[in-house]
Amino acid sequence: MQDIQNKWINMCKEIGIPCSDSYSMLDSLGDPVQIQDWAIAGLPVDDFSQDSAIISHNAGRWPLFIDPQGQANNWIKNAYKEKNLLVLKMSSPKYTDALQRAITSGLPALIEDVGEELDPALSK
Repeated sequence: MQDIQNKWINMCKEIGIPCSDSYSMLDSLGDPVQIQDWAIAGLPVDDFSQDSAIISHNAGRWPLFIDPQGQANNWIKNAYKEKNLLVLKMSSPKYTDALQRAITSGLPALIEDVGEELDPALSK
């Protein structure tokens, strides 16, 4: 990722667009207190994990985590535990009803073990 950022900075300088010599999503969009809270909740402290958390926190829609090691899953569960996080599985027979209740109540929801295709109801 750093290589892409360096290429972007060099290209901007070549065509005369003012920019700084380095870029960090953490410095631009990160809130140190929020990031510390995330670390306490189990978010790994590497740049990729922190950048991903910043993107998901600032996204206008729900984030999708590809999480083979389960780190994001554990982080989300810890970070939103006190906010009544609803953990759902798409294989559960009442998952759409529970998700609808969470949305109408304004509660956070985590859908685990999503396969290769998303439920069409999620795209609305």
